Amino acid sequence: MTKRTPFHLALRFFAVACCGLYFSVAQAVELHGRVVAVADGDTLTLLASDNMQHKISLAGIDAPELAQEFGQQAKTSLSALALDQPVTANCSDKGEYLRALCVVSVGGKDLGLAQVSAGMAW
Repeated sequence: MTKRTPFHLALRFFAVACCGLYFSVAQAVELHGRVVAVADGDTLTLLASDNMQHKISLAGIDAPELAQEFGQQAKTSLSALALDQPVTANCSDKGEYLRALCVVSVGGKDLGLAQVSAGMAW
C-alpha cells in the first residue's frame, strides 16, 4: 500500500471538491441525470440524480472551440441533442482540464457519435 502524504490527500480532496468526480485508473462511474448546460460542441454540464453538477467532456471526440469556425454550430447541435434531456454518462477517466471524460447517451443514442455523424466534431 502506498503511503499517503498530506500533499496527496490535499490533492485528492481538491480533485473531488473542484471537479465533482475523482477517478482512479481502474474505476468507472455511471451517472444518471439531466443536461443543464452545454458549453461547446463536446462539453456539457450534467445535473446528476444526487443533485450534484458535473462538467463532462464527451469521450473520443473533439469539436471546434466557440471562437473557431463552426464552433457555435457545434454547440447548437449538441444543445439540440442533449439540453434538458435525461442522460446516462459512462465515465472512466478525467481529461486535460480535469473534467470527466464520458460516453454520454440520450435514449441509447451516443451523443459523441451523433456529433461526429452530423459533421460537428471529429
